[in-house]
Amino acid sequence: MIVSVSACGHESGAPTSPSSSTATASAVVVSGTAPFVGTTAQFVATATLSNSASQSVTTQAAWSSSNTTIATVSNDGTVTGVAAGDVDITATYQNVPGHAHVTITSVPNYQGFWRGDYSVTACDGVNGLCDPGDLGVGTVYSTYLNLMQNGTTVTGYTSIGLGLPVLRGGVDGNGHLVLSGTWTCGCALGRTAYTGTISNFDAVVAGSSMSGHWTMTFTSVLSTGPSGTAQVIWEATRD
Repeated sequence: MIVSVSACGHESGAPTSPSSSTATASAVVVSGTAPFVGTTAQFVATATLSNSASQSVTTQAAWSSSNTTIATVSNDGTVTGVAAGDVDITATYQNVPGHAHVTITSVPNYQGFWRGDYSVTACDGVNGLCDPGDLGVGTVYSTYLNLMQNGTTVTGYTSIGLGLPVLRGGVDGNGHLVLSGTWTCGCALGRTAYTGTISNFDAVVAGSSMSGHWTMTFTSVLSTGPSGTAQVIWEATRD
């Protein structure tokens, strides 16, 4: 979740009058993506000056957290998630505070053995790649993912009927699972050897269900072999 909140005016006391050559802060905006519990995220502070210019003040501002049992913040704006909950992160520059309300959550759990079907939504290829019996639009295949997770790092493999490509990636700041992998198989669509990749993998977990999409790219060893790309969507449940 990306947050950005600004505050105007001096926090306390009478405002100071800027000299003709010195611009002072009139507002501060704090922005950043909330970290998960046990992870960090960089927040930044930007000041609007009395001459209407903007200035980065991330390293000059004084940072604070309204609840350090939920999140802490270092002098350079690095926020660390400690426990699930809501907290305000404040950066103060020239007595002008800026606030960001942040919700800290646990890292989504993608670990486990997932079974489901993927269906082809688009295919662009040659030499039979997009034939109805192979990866034609609307074709449905059963598959599985076996995933191991350590914090936000996720690794595993998938069975897509074309080998066992190893997948590597992790959980992004929005809680989505992002993976990629490359493999070689001697059975490309039952005809010839190829190199395959899985990219643009993006899935979201909800309890024991996961849905997402990815791109498969096939490069045949032989010029007469099937090559191209296919887009798929899938739904799976965790054993």
